[in-house]
Amino acid sequence: MTTFICLLPMIPIRKEPAHKSEQLSQLVFGEKVSIIGADREWVRIKTCFESYEGWMEINSLTEEKEEDLRPGLVIREPFLEVEKGAGRFVIPSGSEIPQPDDRGNFQLGGSYFRACTKPRTDLKEPFDHAGEFLRAPYLWGGRTAMGIDCSGLSQLVYKIHGITLLRDASQQAGMGREIKSLDDAVPNDLLFFSDDAGAITHVGLFMGDGKIIHASGSVRIDRVDSRGIFREELNRYTHQLHAIKRLL
Repeated sequence: MTTFICLLPMIPIRKEPAHKSEQLSQLVFGEKVSIIGADREWVRIKTCFESYEGWMEINSLTEEKEEDLRPGLVIREPFLEVEKGAGRFVIPSGSEIPQPDDRGNFQLGGSYFRACTKPRTDLKEPFDHAGEFLRAPYLWGGRTAMGIDCSGLSQLVYKIHGITLLRDASQQAGMGREIKSLDDAVPNDLLFFSDDAGAITHVGLFMGDGKIIHASGSVRIDRVDSRGIFREELNRYTHQLHAIKRLL
């Protein structure tokens, strides 16, 4: 099966083969997909990272080359500036690139690029990486600092740590080891929240000391207890705690 690669900063993954269709997720620079269906200029794809399915324009993708199979690294900073020819653009955190040479050069999908600064190699706590996205706007299906949703945030910071989370909060809730009580939770545990019917609708990262970082309106830090998330400016609870999972 032929694999394709994203050489743009980001490509939307749609629910249906149309630009006006709901954005389910996003593919970022260097991530790969396999094609499992087609509808004119649109292709149904499955991501190689977490096996998520949706629709993309085939013209947005580049066929993978043999050299793309080399081990690489995951970008840890919110954005990394990259040069291609005479032009420059930025790629978001979570992008996958081959290890650059001493001058920052790397090859991907048959094209040559140069990282304008040396990619970061520091590895912070997942919640500290999430903190670099504070005030990033909420965007349904988003996975970058220009717009991100709750499960996109948890998936991204865990990817930086080499752990693959599934895409949606309801899927992530089925992963990891269950922690019975918030009193037993440790920083970086995932906290899941449900609606009145018990369906998982939200996820965030526990920071310890009764705090959670999550994407709700924007990436923000709020108080959390055994009942749920409390928004001080609203003076009320906004999310009901359902489950706690540990993956680290």
